[in-house]
Amino acid sequence: MLAAPAAAEGEPAQEPPPEAPAAGSGDASPAPETRIVRAPAAVAPARVAHFAFESDDADAAFECSIDDGPFLRCPPRVRYSKLNDGAHVFRVRAVTDVAADESPAEHRWTVDTRPRVFPLSRGHTTRWAPVARRVVVRARPSAAARRVAQLETRTPEATTNLVVVLERTEAEGRLWVRVRLPILPNNQTGWVPRSALGGYTAVTTRLVVDRDRQEAMLFRRGKVVWRARAGVGAPWSPTPKGEFYVRVRIDSTDPFYGPVAFGTSARSYVRTEWPGGGFIGIHGTSLPHLIPGRVSNGCVRLRNDDALRLARLLPVGTPVTIR
Repeated sequence: MLAAPAAAEGEPAQEPPPEAPAAGSGDASPAPETRIVRAPAAVAPARVAHFAFESDDADAAFECSIDDGPFLRCPPRVRYSKLNDGAHVFRVRAVTDVAADESPAEHRWTVDTRPRVFPLSRGHTTRWAPVARRVVVRARPSAAARRVAQLETRTPEATTNLVVVLERTEAEGRLWVRVRLPILPNNQTGWVPRSALGGYTAVTTRLVVDRDRQEAMLFRRGKVVWRARAGVGAPWSPTPKGEFYVRVRIDSTDPFYGPVAFGTSARSYVRTEWPGGGFIGIHGTSLPHLIPGRVSNGCVRLRNDDALRLARLLPVGTPVTIR
C-alpha cells in the first residue's frame, strides 16, 4: 500500500488543490515551468523515495501525483514510503492563481529490494571452502528461511568437510553464501552465513563423466589434460547425473578400490544403506578387464594406472559433471 507524500518539516499537511485554471481563460500570464532536482535512481533498492522540485515562478505552489493517482497539493520536498517492488512514476506541476504547468515534470523508476548477488564460481574457476562450524543450510539468505540441511565439519571419512561456493549476497546485516550440497535429492544448493565457512580456495579443473560413452575427462582452464575409459553404474544401480564436486581424496589400502579413491558429493538413490549414506566415489579397481562397462554399484571405476595419473592432476574441490 502506498503512503501519501509526507510534508517536509514545517510545511502544512497536504490538501486537495483548487481547480486548475482553465486554458484559454483570457489571462495572458505565462504558465509556470517545473523541474525535478532530486529523485531516486532508475533502479532503487529502497521502498522509500525522496523528491525535490522547483519552479521558475517563485510564487508557484506544487501539485504531486504518484503512480497515476490524482494531483494533490504538496510542498517542494516530498517523501513516499512503503513502495512495492516494481515500476513507479512520479509527476509534479507548478501552479499559480492564474495558470498551471501543462507539461508536468515526470520521473520513472523501479524499486528492487531483492538482495544483490555476486558470483564466486564462474567460467573455468570454481571456489570451495571448508565448513568451519556446524551450520543449518537455508533455502534463502535469511535466518527465518526454510531449513534445507545441516552441514557438519567432518565427512563420513573423517576428513575436513568442504563445499563449493557459488555466489554471495548481503542480507539481514550479514554476508551469506550459496553452496552446493552433498545431500539427497542430488543437485541441491542452499545458503549459509559466510562466517560458517573457512577461507576460499580456487581451482581451474573440471571432471566430466560421460555415462553413455563410459569415459571420463579432466579439463584445466577448458582444455582436456586427462582422458580415460571408465566403468559406471549398472542399470539397477546407476551413477547419478548432475553437478557435483570432489570432497575428499583417500589413498586406498583395499585392492578392490585400487590405489586411490576420490569421494564426491554425489549420492546413490539406490545404495542409501551404505556407510555414510551412499556417496559416489571415483576409484581404481581390482577388475580392470570389466572397464569400460556398466559394472559398478554407482561409483566410477578406472584402471589403476589411469587412477594414479588422475590423482596427480585432480585437486579436492574440483567440480564434477556426470552426464
